[in-house]
Amino acid sequence: MKTPQWIYNRCSKYLARHVFNDAHIYTDGQISSTATNITESWRFPIVECIFDDTKENKGYDINEVTFIWCDYSKASDNLMVELFGTFNKLYEPILLQRVEQSMYYAATIEVPKGEVHYYKFRVNGQILLDPINPQRHIDSGNEEWSRFFTENCNIPITLEKWERDLLDRICNHILPFRTEDGQRFIKNYYQLLDSDERRAVAKLDESVGAVNYIDKVLGREESHFLGNYKTCLAIIDRILRNRNSFVEPSEQEAEAFKTLYDQMMNNNVSDWEFQNYGNPRHFIELLRRHTFTGAFCHPKYGGNIGAAGWEYLSERFKDEEGNTLFNWKAAIEKPLGIEQEYHA
Repeated sequence: MKTPQWIYNRCSKYLARHVFNDAHIYTDGQISSTATNITESWRFPIVECIFDDTKENKGYDINEVTFIWCDYSKASDNLMVELFGTFNKLYEPILLQRVEQSMYYAATIEVPKGEVHYYKFRVNGQILLDPINPQRHIDSGNEEWSRFFTENCNIPITLEKWERDLLDRICNHILPFRTEDGQRFIKNYYQLLDSDERRAVAKLDESVGAVNYIDKVLGREESHFLGNYKTCLAIIDRILRNRNSFVEPSEQEAEAFKTLYDQMMNNNVSDWEFQNYGNPRHFIELLRRHTFTGAFCHPKYGGNIGAAGWEYLSERFKDEEGNTLFNWKAAIEKPLGIEQEYHA
């Protein structure tokens, strides 16, 4: 278990609030959870890297996931909090330990990176969803679970395949990799990756993981924008189908995307459904922010697969002597980079 100080440092700012009104409702109130009165509830459960010389690969392929239960009822002395989920045998619950005499209960487990899991709590025998974590999943039996995912996750969680395919085409239009030289660089760079990284790339888009990053950020940090994406991608799909009914929207020529993109940037799309979404430029600006962030973020967030975005910048920007002006490896921890002063 983590030390009490560790728990307090990561929880008190977000969970010590005693005013139980909604802290943030960005959409039309779809989030029906006590998580709405918790500041930055997407931080829970807490997913962190570890470094352990005793483990294979020094623990770089594992995350520590810490679950928190808050006893706002002040019944801590009589409380038994258990955790069960897909990361463990469902019939073997994990007991959360009370953190000193505080209202917090906590348990930390190790989970491989790149995974999605579902879980529930059992509090004094009552099965409950995690009231802190707003992420939810409905299984094939129509049963609701709390959800979390670890770093480097390539498994889709928020967007359907047709939405990801459509986003991939738009992201490729936004990013510099869509040029002939850019595509050649990305293709050659990916050939240098190890087999596991190449398999990850094969599951993703061609825009160095930007779509995968968007899928993840909409599932957690910026879930309040998921409705924007769902609405606008449906509108874009219908527009492209109406303009060319013989070809699937995600397979249409680049010129079709360029035309629609320019029209959206100018807020001048004659066949846009303004009654459903009043400002197409707003969506393009949101998408551009997410796309560039995803292409050049740390790979643990789901984008910039194999650090291809960083390597592109390293090759693109050099001084007169041919030395790179973006030596990203010197600033990033192992195993991705060569920095040795800290660990992921």
